[in-house]
Amino acid sequence: MEYKFTSSCWGFSFWDFPKYCRFMREIGISDICAMFKDANDFPFGIPKNEKAAKEALKIAEDNGVRNTVENQGEDPISALDDVLPFIRFTYFKSVKYQDHSYKKIFAKLLPVYDGYIGLEYEEPSDVAEGTSDDLNYIKNLLNL
Repeated sequence: MEYKFTSSCWGFSFWDFPKYCRFMREIGISDICAMFKDANDFPFGIPKNEKAAKEALKIAEDNGVRNTVENQGEDPISALDDVLPFIRFTYFKSVKYQDHSYKKIFAKLLPVYDGYIGLEYEEPSDVAEGTSDDLNYIKNLLNL
């Protein structure tokens, strides 16, 4: 099975979009999640309109990545059985700070899932290091 990785942009909220795209490409992530929000509320936000969406897709493409869609959940372990048939995207938030049993999640998820394994690291002061650490942590869990 081939695993796909992506990353949420929350921790990168004060980077400009092209820089975020280039960094993701540099660490081997080819598909990214952009937040479509009011830029006044979220500096990294991309307005929810067709023109802005097309511009964001073009910027991502020009910087060697593709944009993808994100879905969120509060308690992944208890919700997994109910939503497993419908999951098309996952993300793991600030892995080194969480207390989830990722081995248990992956044991249930990966036999039936071939979508993205997304990363979301939110601390802007070390977002590059934290995202790289999270990617390596999950790859280690998966014996990659």
